[in-house]
Amino acid sequence: MKKIKATLSLCLACAVILSTIASIEAFAADTLTDPGGITYKVVDGSVIITGYDHTKEIVEIPAEINGYPVSGYESRAFWTKAYKVKEFVVEESNEYFCADEFGVLFDKDKTKVIKYPAASEMTEYVVPDTVTIVGYCAFNHCDNLRTVVLGNSVSEISQEAFYMCDNLESINFPEGLERISKEAFSSCEKLSNADLPMSLTEIGQRAFTNTAIKSFYISKNVKTIYEAGQALLSKALVSIEVSEENLYFSSDDNGVLYNKDKTTLLKYPDCLENEKFVVPDGVKSIGVYALSSDYLKEVILPESVLSFYSDAFTGCGINRIEIPAGVKSISDSAFLYCDNLKEVFLPVSVQTIKYGAFRSCEAITDVFYSGTQEEWEAITFANENDCLLNATIHYNYGKSFGNCGETLTWSFDEDSKVLSITGSGEMDSLASFEEYGWSYFKDQIEVVEFGNAAVSVGSNAFYGCPNLKEVYLSESIGTIGANAFADCPLLSLVTVSGARFTADETSFAGNDERLVFLCNPANTQAADYAEEKLIKSITFSYDHTKKVMNFNGELTVYSDLPYTFLSKFVKQNPGMEYLYFEKLVFHGVVPETIDINDLNNEAGAQYLTFNKLYVSLKKVKGGSTEGVTFEAFLTLLENGDYDSFMFELVSQEGKQQLTFEELWEKVTDHFITSALRITSKIINFFRKIFR
Repeated sequence: MKKIKATLSLCLACAVILSTIASIEAFAADTLTDPGGITYKVVDGSVIITGYDHTKEIVEIPAEINGYPVSGYESRAFWTKAYKVKEFVVEESNEYFCADEFGVLFDKDKTKVIKYPAASEMTEYVVPDTVTIVGYCAFNHCDNLRTVVLGNSVSEISQEAFYMCDNLESINFPEGLERISKEAFSSCEKLSNADLPMSLTEIGQRAFTNTAIKSFYISKNVKTIYEAGQALLSKALVSIEVSEENLYFSSDDNGVLYNKDKTTLLKYPDCLENEKFVVPDGVKSIGVYALSSDYLKEVILPESVLSFYSDAFTGCGINRIEIPAGVKSISDSAFLYCDNLKEVFLPVSVQTIKYGAFRSCEAITDVFYSGTQEEWEAITFANENDCLLNATIHYNYGKSFGNCGETLTWSFDEDSKVLSITGSGEMDSLASFEEYGWSYFKDQIEVVEFGNAAVSVGSNAFYGCPNLKEVYLSESIGTIGANAFADCPLLSLVTVSGARFTADETSFAGNDERLVFLCNPANTQAADYAEEKLIKSITFSYDHTKKVMNFNGELTVYSDLPYTFLSKFVKQNPGMEYLYFEKLVFHGVVPETIDINDLNNEAGAQYLTFNKLYVSLKKVKGGSTEGVTFEAFLTLLENGDYDSFMFELVSQEGKQQLTFEELWEKVTDHFITSALRITSKIINFFRKIFR
């Protein structure tokens, strides 16, 4: 926070100096000085004050100078810190200015505070009720002030009105106040209250920067907060709450400020003592000083984030940052003074890293870049990014997403172990598996899924993945490259959804003997290929009239497979009520002697087989039952509503209906116990594939 304050102070000082130089250049030729210390110029027969001698204890403003009425002042005439001024005195006949008994300068009718004498020894000041505007720099650098009471008529607090009032602890914000302007309370380090009124509509840039305010309430009428992350940059801030009726802003349960639709993160409270913050999915941009808390050690950005504003993370305590794949540019000073930042993960999408984006990030040791060295060297780096450039650069780093074709992308979910290919067109065919972006996850990939517009699988794409178990090829996939799925020892199920299929001799070479092709019946090429390679195959089809998904052939259920294909079929056909298995085999089952006549089964030492088995669901409603779709079944399971449905197993010779509760309660009955051993396998099967 000290570094942020120093940076802000430096920026403000530069702005003041530049403005002063501009003013001197503009008025050097015609600026005059009154014997009382007033500098002025004459415009259209009137004296316009341009400044004053701030080394005097008393500054006198006459009614006339050289016969010209003193009738106005330039906007920055009273901005300077009045080092010694204790009192302003105005000649009574002056028709534009007046002063009160405390030496405070006003316009003639006291509707505007122009300047409070900074060297005044008063600790409390009550602004008259006639005042509607607290003027530009009116109270800046008033070190002795502790309390200011604003009159009920005040509607605007102007720019820098209380700037650097170091000891100001308390000020009221009256109902009727509409605007708090730029830097109005900036660097009031002891100001701890901000009970903003319902009437407020606008908060200016850096309005409350470096204050001691702990919380803000943004009412329904606030329309504008300029650069909110900096405007509310309080060194004590723990919460921002926004009225639900506000049309422009919103907040979450953590007290974090967003725009209304939560697409821009505006301000994370700097003193919220959490070490980790997960930015919500849907946020597209990170605002100015939005994540500047040095309490934060980890910030997780969603893939929806596309851009950062300048100083987005300035002063943040994070030790690593992963930039999402859609980000093309890192803005000025985005990570300035992130002293603990050690690891930076950059996607290949980044094209420009702007001025000082990683300035003063001396702890950076490693940059993990998802692109090639050639792509890294093509990035445009502005000055003051040496901390990044001097780190160790790791190219082609296996981040969990990337490109794998001209219009294809991939992503890997480390929780579900599913690698997804999305987009359209052909996948790149590369010389080795290690050249693919997902090679980093070689030992973790268990399922590969292709989206509906990918048309090919590249050569060597998944060669030698030791834990790959299931592959789902969408309807658009027509070509499988050489060694695409070769030497994957656990690969057991490949769903071929489309009607076209061309595979290389080596596409599935060296895989486990339990490998099965689940084929679209129209795809005779896939069936022929499977037969030629001694791979088992079964077909699937959906009967829309009977609402049944048919599996023709022998489908073996292994305990270690996820069976994602079935949940996909259910979601693609939401009206499905029945599953039909010509032959369903449960591998690894060791049942006792089972005597259930209405279920045609073959019990073996390691297998349990059902021939021509329908599985349907019935929803319990009152004392009756009714059919329920498998899609509705998903919702019931997710909600833990196990008692509202029952399984119905139907064979050629009869059917057995069991509620979930009955299965677990009647274990003492031999018939139910036996049924439980059988049916629970099916239940667990469905619970697993639909989780």
